Amino acid sequence: MNKILLVLIITIVFTTSIYTKESSLFILRAVYSNGLQKFSIAQNEFLCKSYGVLTLDELYQKAKDNSMCQKSIKEFYTKNPILLTFTKSLLKQRQLYKIKFKQSRCIIYARGQSTLSEILLKNGLAVLKPKFNDREFVYLFKSAQSYAQKAEIGLFKNKITSKCISELYK
Repeated sequence: MNKILLVLIITIVFTTSIYTKESSLFILRAVYSNGLQKFSIAQNEFLCKSYGVLTLDELYQKAKDNSMCQKSIKEFYTKNPILLTFTKSLLKQRQLYKIKFKQSRCIIYARGQSTLSEILLKNGLAVLKPKFNDREFVYLFKSAQSYAQKAEIGLFKNKITSKCISELYK
């Protein structure tokens, strides 16, 4: 009976945290790419994609095979292999992270109040989604992207956005 009650409580906590705007703590289980991670609470696991941004990985997947977009992203990661695993070095497995859910994406607080999306933008590993207009995050995200553009960091150094412009609007 106690196990049933425990499973019921965990399920309620998990479900309410997904549908409320409050953040909850979840355990990082795996980092698949800069834009995709697996978290868990109790025995429930789920995948997270970074909120409000398109990562280089997502742009690569959206692009047509052997397009200029894919070639420029491959070239970028060949020249900067450490950036391919940037999120893996930032987030630590089996550590608790505060997460909010919004529009079927995750707002992962990676460093205090800094979100993973903001950090990826600032390092030129993601671009702000077109028409992104979330009052809570738009200023932070635009500032982070602007910093990377001005400093020509990451994808802005190689002008990847101009080669992947059609993928941004898919």
